[in-house]
Amino acid sequence: MSDGKNLSLQYELKVLDELVLEKINPERNPIPDQLGSLMGCIDIAKTQKEIIKKKMVGTAYSFSEERHTATYIHNHQARLSHLIERLFNYLDEDIVKKSTDYQLVIDQMISHVVALMRFLADTFKDYFNYDAESTVSFKRTASAHFKEQLTKLKSVIAGTPPTLLEIAIAPIKEFAHHPLVKPVTFRKLMYFDTMIKTLEPIVESENWEVKNIKIALVELNFNSNQFLWYIINEIEQIIIPLETHDEKIEKLSFYLKQVNQIQMRNNIILEPTEESIKEKITSWLLEEICYLERSIKPEINYQANTGNSNESNSLVINSNVSVAKFGYILKILTECKILSDKNLTQMLKLIAEHSTSPESKGKIGYSSLRKKYYYNEIGTKKAVKDLIIKMLNEVNKSL
Repeated sequence: MSDGKNLSLQYELKVLDELVLEKINPERNPIPDQLGSLMGCIDIAKTQKEIIKKKMVGTAYSFSEERHTATYIHNHQARLSHLIERLFNYLDEDIVKKSTDYQLVIDQMISHVVALMRFLADTFKDYFNYDAESTVSFKRTASAHFKEQLTKLKSVIAGTPPTLLEIAIAPIKEFAHHPLVKPVTFRKLMYFDTMIKTLEPIVESENWEVKNIKIALVELNFNSNQFLWYIINEIEQIIIPLETHDEKIEKLSFYLKQVNQIQMRNNIILEPTEESIKEKITSWLLEEICYLERSIKPEINYQANTGNSNESNSLVINSNVSVAKFGYILKILTECKILSDKNLTQMLKLIAEHSTSPESKGKIGYSSLRKKYYYNEIGTKKAVKDLIIKMLNEVNKSL
């Protein structure tokens, strides 16, 4: 066994274990007159909390291999979950129910252990097992916390909360009132906490507007279908009265650009198994635009303007990158003014009709290229960055 592996099994919770499993365990301390010594456990736990934090940081960042760091964090996460569960079970003991002081000791101990769990999650985001099922006791603690936060949030709003705010807090509200009905991961609870912290300063500020919540929800990757339909309905109310297809396409393209400009936060999403909210909105907008474009006569006949139509139709650009990378490269070229974006629709159609990619069966579809032009995932951006670095290295060879 390597030194790194040995170190990954190092255990920092020994003193905390003794406090929770021995000193304040109702089965081992059934006599009320021992409560004086139990009260001292709170101070010990508070001191240990800070010592444990420092030890965890020092040890976790000393590993040369990430798998050892992950093992170290997962072991402590599992043990903290166990301690929280035990503490909540103590509250059901008769001796504890009869003593307010005993309950106070356990409540304080719970707060310190939960604080350590939060520290673990916040400090070691890359290693914390967010997808682990949250413990029953942790759900109950989170439920009480969110009830309090939601009450505080609504208290600062005069009158009935706007529909969008109700949509935003609906998943949190459902969990807060029924914490044990559905499986809930640590990731979901952390997401709820982040959302509350994001919404609070918005609704507490003077003259705040609903659009601020809308932008915040896209940034938080709130990929709820209710939010999607709220956005769609809002756009349709503006699009329907417009008289011509051209006007509608122009307006939809404007919304497409607006959505694309909002920066989503990395590694955060309401429903990890579903598309991001930007991808959902972008897909709908592009479907509407493509439908309207098919309904009107193309403004430019490409064959008429390319001289030899047979040569034009036979011309194929075989790219060696995916459609997603190809679309993002085109976006960079237009944003850097290397290509003009005055006739973006025509340009993308022309390129799509005369290009292939390794993943496409034949020509790249216009709708596919346009979608990837407007919606770019982090992985795609990083891959294109590597390609650009490779190109720069090639240029440097000739200098």
